[in-house]
Amino acid sequence: MKCKSWTTAAVIVATALVLSGCGRQTVLETYSFGQVQLKVGNSELYMASPFDLGRVKRQDDPGIIYGGEDRHLTVIALAEPANTTTVEQSAADLITMLQQTAEISDLQTKSKPTMIGNRPALEVTCQYNKLTDGQAIGIIMRSLFFEDKGQIWHIQYAYRSDDVLGKAAIERVFGHIQ
Repeated sequence: MKCKSWTTAAVIVATALVLSGCGRQTVLETYSFGQVQLKVGNSELYMASPFDLGRVKRQDDPGIIYGGEDRHLTVIALAEPANTTTVEQSAADLITMLQQTAEISDLQTKSKPTMIGNRPALEVTCQYNKLTDGQAIGIIMRSLFFEDKGQIWHIQYAYRSDDVLGKAAIERVFGHIQ
């Protein structure tokens, strides 16, 4: 009799664990999504993000970087004065930098025009392997390039290609910029 009740209890517990997704957090359980303010010069943007972004002023460079990361994803927002580059040049510079990085292989890129609010933009998706500690790790990087009030913005989202949570978080915030 005791064996039967233990078996029944085990089946009930196992069923509950499977149904509850035990061991697998959802994107909404992991992140507190919100808006972050990005301000450089006269350009002020509000961007959806899974976490706060820190701001860094680069020495001997007119650009500003905002960034944040965790074990699932990285979000970077870079602003440079429009008199120093263009949307197209910034996108080309990113691809060139990736092509010239020794630790990166199997680079595949796709570019397409899009809109961020009422601003024309360029969306660039890069997929590649990055050699880390002798292991090739698949990375997916999605970037948006656009101009706003004298600044060329590069908003970059990156995650490991096998990271379901990182992908879900980025899909939730990608392109949500005001």
